[in-house]
Amino acid sequence: YQRRVRGDMTVYDDLFFSGCPKFLSPVVSENPTPFGTSGPRGLQLQVFKAEVEQQRLIPTLRSFLKLYTSIPISKLAKFLDMNENEVRCCLMAFKHKKEIARGDNVDQTTLDIDFYVDKDMIHISDTKIARHYGDYYVQQVLKQWYQRRVRGMKMK
Repeated sequence: YQRRVRGDMTVYDDLFFSGCPKFLSPVVSENPTPFGTSGPRGLQLQVFKAEVEQQRLIPTLRSFLKLYTSIPISKLAKFLDMNENEVRCCLMAFKHKKEIARGDNVDQTTLDIDFYVDKDMIHISDTKIARHYGDYYVQQVLKQWYQRRVRGMKMK
């Protein structure tokens, strides 16, 4: 856990190799290395590490976006110690992951914020849906009313 928090990417190699299935190569190799970083497992490791690297900054980016209603990309880049193009890439990755989560209903924490980029300005809107207490109250009253009617009909 400590290595992951410090940003050590080799911990993901260990996690991947301990939990991944054995990948089969469609091509027979002269030098099969089943436990090395080459071959199909190595390719899958590269894909996995690219995904981890892409998602590494999403929680930090989300926390900054929740603080503002609009923020220039240059200011956000200074906060994240990145250049503006890298921030744009992170924003697009965040938007992409958010849309995937919306379709899968997996990670509801990323769905409470939405944003769009207009030139060099990021406009943020909080899309957290307020609970409808009135509708809940009416449903409960109707439920009680129906239950009383049913009990009254059984007694007759």
